[in-house]
Amino acid sequence: MTEAEILELLEIATTNAYMGFTLYLSVMFAYVVTAYFVGKNLSKIQGVLASGLFVFGAFTSTGATVIPLARGAGYINSAKALSDRTFEAPFWWAFEGSDFWVYLLLTTCSGGVILGLYFMWNVRQSKKE
Repeated sequence: MTEAEILELLEIATTNAYMGFTLYLSVMFAYVVTAYFVGKNLSKIQGVLASGLFVFGAFTSTGATVIPLARGAGYINSAKALSDRTFEAPFWWAFEGSDFWVYLLLTTCSGGVILGLYFMWNVRQSKKE
């Protein structure tokens, strides 16, 4: 595989990661808006089902973000190995191997899920008061 083909794969992986993160933001926004407007009116089983679907959707979209990023790191390392000159990775891959970005996104997305669940819990607790 040539360096150009590897760089094309890197571009595809990056695009897939962006699309996965967009899906994550859509799931988060939908859940938080639902919690804000109708969270108080949901029965316990409806709240559990909505939260379960949210967690599934959020972690699925997180995977759709993180997996292409990890593949992109492999593509960069492959391009570095093939290149006879110093390979300059794009600026957003500033950390060697880019595991930093994978772990950062995994932590950020997981934290967002926890905050979303806490928001729903907080809205439902205000119903009791």
